[in-house]
Amino acid sequence: MSIEYTSAVRAAEVALSIATLLGVVVLFAIPPVQLSAITAGSPAGIAIALGIWAVPTLLSTVALYHVTTGPRRLASYLAGVLGVFTLGVVVLNVSAVLTTDGAFTYGGTGAFVGPVIALFTASLLGVVVLVDTGVHRLTVLSSE
Repeated sequence: MSIEYTSAVRAAEVALSIATLLGVVVLFAIPPVQLSAITAGSPAGIAIALGIWAVPTLLSTVALYHVTTGPRRLASYLAGVLGVFTLGVVVLNVSAVLTTDGAFTYGGTGAFVGPVIALFTASLLGVVVLVDTGVHRLTVLSSE
């Protein structure tokens, strides 16, 4: 494995971590009344759906790839556990959506909070990735 490829994977991991944490900030910044008024087909609805469904899935996949190909450290094991847990929650969410009657046409009150749980675990994974990257860079700089 080349160094350039490893740094590209790490850059993707850091970018997805930042995107996950920004998604959490944006979701908490929008008042619940306005959040429930956003339609699924609008640009804001699509951006929120991608932030809740796609970004945690991509982050956990890239983090697990980096864990399996990178060096073994404490942060690697923590990232591996959080990555597996996040992917498991995403799979359970997809299963729940696909097997529930009327899941796509639900018109009642309430919300499906499974993706928010996945976003929360992905944000923990993002913090681990960013802290590990910072510590690794500081270690490299101090050794020079």
